[in-house]
Amino acid sequence: MNMELVRDYIAMFQRKNFGRIIKRELKIEHTKGKAITIAGPRRAGKTYFLFQLISRVNRDKCVYLDFEDIALRGLSSVDCFKVIREIFPEVTGSRAEYVFLDEV
Repeated sequence: MNMELVRDYIAMFQRKNFGRIIKRELKIEHTKGKAITIAGPRRAGKTYFLFQLISRVNRDKCVYLDFEDIALRGLSSVDCFKVIREIFPEVTGSRAEYVFLDEV
């Protein structure tokens, strides 16, 4: 894992403009301490639904990892925890409260 690429990836996502997000009809009930899975066919809007969810909370508390991004190529499960617990707080100055995984 190239730590510098991952740091840049996190910093760029924090500045990312989602643009105009079309509100999705899907309703998700947040249950503290529970994972939520969004499944569906290709090109159905799953990623933008994640962006919609992220836009509802403080982005400085959200880790977003898109496993199709070259910066995350070869990221192991151990590396993911390191990104969430160490690199994300180093880059943002905040502890992650939400983790969004795309293209797992």
